[in-house]
Amino acid sequence: MLSTIRLSSSDRGLKALTYVVISGLQGKKVSRARCSIGSVLLLDFGKLETVGKGKQKMEIGEWHLFIEMAAWAISKHGKAFLNSEDVSSEIKSTISRIEGSVVRETTIGRNGNVRPTFENGYVIDISKKYKRRNDTNWAFFYREAWWLGHDDKARPFEFACETAERKPLRRVGKAKRAHRSSPF
Repeated sequence: MLSTIRLSSSDRGLKALTYVVISGLQGKKVSRARCSIGSVLLLDFGKLETVGKGKQKMEIGEWHLFIEMAAWAISKHGKAFLNSEDVSSEIKSTISRIEGSVVRETTIGRNGNVRPTFENGYVIDISKKYKRRNDTNWAFFYREAWWLGHDDKARPFEFACETAERKPLRRVGKAKRAHRSSPF
């Protein structure tokens, strides 16, 4: 059963969740970078793992970043070379340049902006776009077990995970220590 908690940027549990994402990504390589439809990006980090069965079988990274309704730009050493406004064919032919890059640090802002930086000078700036339909801006998935995402609703951060029980998740308590990249 999939249980979901919606969190505002002032919820104490969000600090713990962002810390898990930030520390989990640190030191991971981009194992695969691809463009889906339009400017939707799918980035896999860490070892690729096979999930699903039969026709639903696919390979995904230990960590997975899905960027949908967001403005994004990729730069290297301060010089932008690819962004969400580029044509899909250009994105598809260029996005693989970041494969093999190792995450140095990731920042998740209260406003929903995300900024992974890499040891080789690449930076991805992700900022939310406001749409009427409240679509997901981005989501970090961990081994298909849980995810933390952001959308445009009143309580913009969302955490979901598979639970064996049919009980809803409770709020996550206050984090014991904060990471310098977590603004919560």
